[in-house]
Amino acid sequence: LIVSTPTGSTAYALSEQGAVLQPSLHAYELVPVAPYMRSVFPFVTDKKTKITFNGTASLILDGQEIIKLRSKDVIEVRIGRKIPFAVF
Repeated sequence: LIVSTPTGSTAYALSEQGAVLQPSLHAYELVPVAPYMRSVFPFVTDKKTKITFNGTASLILDGQEIIKLRSKDVIEVRIGRKIPFAVF
């Protein structure tokens, strides 16, 4: 499952048929990777929605594997404050 902010929507999410989100949106996009059912589609939700995951999997952030998750581990996703990439 890809969890994407508007910034990531133009790369990771788009590669799996997700939408391109407007950069000013405070939203997440959840895009399944290789879903086995045709009824599973990308989903966009606002920043107020609490998203949690649990189960056996690997946590990969921006292409780098961070940790192997166990069945009792929980990951919470939320939008943080904006950090400028460059200031001129």
